[in-house]
Amino acid sequence: MIYVTDVASVDVQHEQFNRSFLQLLPIAYPQEQIQFYGEATHIQNLDSDTRNIAFNQIPVYNKRGGLKEFIRAYHQFKALSKVIQLARKNRAKLVVVLLIHPLAHFLFKLFGSKKVAVSIVMHGELESVKFNKHFLNKIWGFFQKIALTKVSPNVSYIILGQSIYKNLINVLPEFSKQSAVVLDHPYPFTSQTKSEKDFNFLTFATLGVATKAKNTHYFFNLAEESNKKGLPYKFNICGRVYKNMLPYLNAFVNYKKDFGSFTRKELDSLIRESHFTVFYYENSDYSLCASGSFWDTVNAEIPLLFVRNDYFNFYTSIAGQVGYSFETPEELNAFILNADKDELIKGDDYPMFVANIRKLKYEYMGAENLAYQLKSLIKG
Repeated sequence: MIYVTDVASVDVQHEQFNRSFLQLLPIAYPQEQIQFYGEATHIQNLDSDTRNIAFNQIPVYNKRGGLKEFIRAYHQFKALSKVIQLARKNRAKLVVVLLIHPLAHFLFKLFGSKKVAVSIVMHGELESVKFNKHFLNKIWGFFQKIALTKVSPNVSYIILGQSIYKNLINVLPEFSKQSAVVLDHPYPFTSQTKSEKDFNFLTFATLGVATKAKNTHYFFNLAEESNKKGLPYKFNICGRVYKNMLPYLNAFVNYKKDFGSFTRKELDSLIRESHFTVFYYENSDYSLCASGSFWDTVNAEIPLLFVRNDYFNFYTSIAGQVGYSFETPEELNAFILNADKDELIKGDDYPMFVANIRKLKYEYMGAENLAYQLKSLIKG
């Protein structure tokens, strides 16, 4: 029997990853019963696409910010302790923790049970160990670093990408003593219906949240310069715009003006009409963080224009070129502003990019391959 829990998420939070992970486990361990413990509304978003899994409700404290983060972490530690207690009682072989607050992680490593095998999935919270963000993030980094360097024989980790594991060892060499499995980030891929794109305008899109931290202001600068040159280009923000983008907003980019989120239907429509997706991520900010937006793009089978970073570069080394890459955001923008539109979309490169993306999506990231990566979670 395998127990799986998310002590942090409510409603649709982390829904894509959790659903995808739960679909992999029965493939990796077809003989094992799987019990999932999560918040009620979160379970409602998971159980329609996950079979042969028993779902159990637990309370999840969801108030955030300031001192509430400490309360949230304590509640997560207590919830995890109860799930582990049940797992031990029912002689489960493994407990998989899909998401946990850095402070709760720290509390578990110091005070949690040592008698049940536990594997913890690490997400973007790994970035805190670089101590390069805001003050509260540095506090979490302090607790995260202690938790990641304290070796407990019953605890292992799931790291979401080979480049992330390599960079984590560079930042925190002591982590090499931990038992760890590298798993490529699961994603609920879907088949794409063939749609006729409008070639009168070339459409560029950014996926995910638009924020200064992701250098999205370069996208607004690009749109403004494109308008000055009279280029037949369109620009879509396929995600929520953060208010730190206010100084950069202009009328040449299509975005959600109320700073809210698009509906899934609106989002799918914007993505489908796009010819390229654009990523300005700096490697310094995303060396320890998997990119969900990268997999959104792969799922949509749309070529990329991106500033080189370790995460994207790794998958390019696996599948071949999936788009054009650049050293800086300025170089990326200059390429778009000076490129020949017809050559971009009708040349030999574009179909090659799409073919390589499909190879990455259907072959390397296939369920059987990812399930195989998980087989070493249970020893013996």
